[in-house]
Amino acid sequence: MCALIISPSPIYCRGTAEGNIIINSSTNLRVHTYVKKTHLGFVTASAFSLDSRALVSTSMDSSSRVTLIKDKN
Repeated sequence: MCALIISPSPIYCRGTAEGNIIINSSTNLRVHTYVKKTHLGFVTASAFSLDSRALVSTSMDSSSRVTLIKDKN
């Protein structure tokens, strides 16, 4: 599992060996968004857009994906 934390972003991302993406709230650590099978394998890198509305992730399967993040407020 990898994690990317960018301060002062209210969320952070974790990628799993199974290819899932987990986005957590950095204030209360609760799951904000859970996306199963975003990739076919291990998530190798991820980055948020400057406005934290999208997340791009890459995987060992040579794929890149953009995940749109809905506001939970």
